[in-house]
Amino acid sequence: MQPTLIPDRRAAERYGVHIRTLVRWDQTPGLNFPQPVYLRGRRYREAAALEQWDLENSRKAAALAPAARKDRQRETTNNTADTT
Repeated sequence: MQPTLIPDRRAAERYGVHIRTLVRWDQTPGLNFPQPVYLRGRRYREAAALEQWDLENSRKAAALAPAARKDRQRETTNNTADTT
C-alpha cells in the first residue's frame, strides 16, 4: 500500500504558515519535521508522518503547558497589581 501524500501547499495551510516556512523547518534539525518526498519536481509530505509529528508535538506542548500557565498567571497578577 502506498502512503498518502499531501502537497506542501496543503501542509502549509494545515499549519497556518507560508510554504517557505516548511523549507526552513526542513533545515531545522531539532524540529524533526517530516522530510519532503519529491514527485515530478513537486514536494509532498506523507500524511502519516505529519500526523505522528502532530502527536509528538502536542505531547511536548502539553508537558510545557503547566509552566506556561504559571507564567501567564504571574503576568496577570503583576498587571493587576500595576493598575491598582
